[in-house]
Amino acid sequence: MSTAIAAGILKRTINATRFIYFLYQVLQIALSPALVLYLLYRGLRDPRYFTRMDERFGFLPPSFKATGPGSIWFHAVSVGEVLSAVELIRRVREAQPYAEMFVSVSTLAGRAVADQKLAGLANGIFYAPLDFRSVVRRVLRRIRPAMVIVLETEIWPNLYRESKRAGAGLMVVNGRISDRALPRYRSWSWFFKHVLRWPDAILVQSQQDRERYVMAGAPEDRIQVAGNLKYDFTPPAAVAAELGGYPIWIAASTAAAVEPGDPDEDDVVIEVFKKISALYPRFLLILAPRRPERFPIVAVKLAQAGISFIRRSDASTNLSLPGVLLLDSSTGQDLESVHVQALDLSALEVALVVLAGATEVALFPPMTGG
Repeated sequence: MSTAIAAGILKRTINATRFIYFLYQVLQIALSPALVLYLLYRGLRDPRYFTRMDERFGFLPPSFKATGPGSIWFHAVSVGEVLSAVELIRRVREAQPYAEMFVSVSTLAGRAVADQKLAGLANGIFYAPLDFRSVVRRVLRRIRPAMVIVLETEIWPNLYRESKRAGAGLMVVNGRISDRALPRYRSWSWFFKHVLRWPDAILVQSQQDRERYVMAGAPEDRIQVAGNLKYDFTPPAAVAAELGGYPIWIAASTAAAVEPGDPDEDDVVIEVFKKISALYPRFLLILAPRRPERFPIVAVKLAQAGISFIRRSDASTNLSLPGVLLLDSSTGQDLESVHVQALDLSALEVALVVLAGATEVALFPPMTGG
């Protein structure tokens, strides 16, 4: 390919990207009234949402100011992403003890976990800015990151482009695209390919995720399979001793049906548990609903199904196996480390197929505490 042809292709790509971003800006302006109403609605439902609302518009506390070059901005939307980031941030802190690290989250639960788990690791934790160009720029000017690291599937056009324009490196870590989201990304690949051209590297959880990012429009040469950060931990001996080394299945981030025809993931997990527990009399299911408001609903479902269970918040009760440990806290800290033994995969094929969307279904090899 000649230099002239390559230059022509590059120019057309740049012009197409500018046009796509122009359409995005127009859409944002058109939907701004709806966004204001949405924020008001969320705040009226839960007044905590109004707390530090200014951070969502890019106004960070005065203390959030990089004192020198080389700061790192991690974006972890909610509980699962924050827990994924803990070990990564810890290792980066060990390698770069003087680098300033800032972490943004999008949800109330994610903020609570970040405040707890990242104390002493992060220099600042804040709510992620709305993806408006001026708002993102305001944050970038304040913390002056040398690197922006985005956890999992957070594809924000202005965050990506403005980070690169500010001279920061941009990396997607622990990337994944679920079965449910894949059709949407594939059909909108004409749009996303102009956004996914910005990251310097996209580290995904599996080969399947790599193929899906390619379908979404990401450059193949920037995508690498790096495994799942959520399973990169060392379980404490205390937790291992508490769980006793029994066969364990972790069904995390389960959710209610979103669209007509979708399964209620907790119902599916409960049905599969009933079948598996007949084969494994000492079987333990650790069930962690995604949203706190689901905790009492799932507890009722378990009781109606006649399944032995305890809530993590009720430490005074002993659990008889087979049974379920319902993690009814919004911190997610119990999922950070558990002692688990592998089950025969064939016994869980049904669950893995049905719950291959947003739900995390974890099967680990044997591990020891300490």
